[in-house]
Amino acid sequence: GSSYGKLAVRVERLLGTPESELQEPSFPLQLFDSLIDISLLLLINIGLLLLHVLPVVGSLVAVFGTMYFTCYILGCEFLDYALIIRGSRRKVRRAYARQHWPHTVGLGAAVCLFVLIPFVGAVFLTTAVAGAVLLRTRLGPVTNVESHDS
Repeated sequence: GSSYGKLAVRVERLLGTPESELQEPSFPLQLFDSLIDISLLLLINIGLLLLHVLPVVGSLVAVFGTMYFTCYILGCEFLDYALIIRGSRRKVRRAYARQHWPHTVGLGAAVCLFVLIPFVGAVFLTTAVAGAVLLRTRLGPVTNVESHDS
């Protein structure tokens, strides 16, 4: 994670972002936020797993719900690299992901597909980090949310 953060900073510098807007991500903060995201992903997936008890419809909802939330969380995780280096806290990053949910889910779906490729998948994840920085640049800043809220 910390090397992905450094890569995000490097891509931003290559894009010409002023140094005053960038800061190195804090490892403990990233770790804490990732643990919260993993916990939410587990809780949501356990809830969706329980839907399999319902015949036919429950399984369909559970499968598509699991795919959607997994892609959403992965998209959030990779967009986070582009937002953390600007000093955004978790609340702001989640507001940004909700504001641009189709892009977030699309990025997460691409990451999900990359991970399925044995051995080369890890190499493609660096591309996803660079892509997330470019996506954030294209989408613009978060609106209606203060950038330093907790």
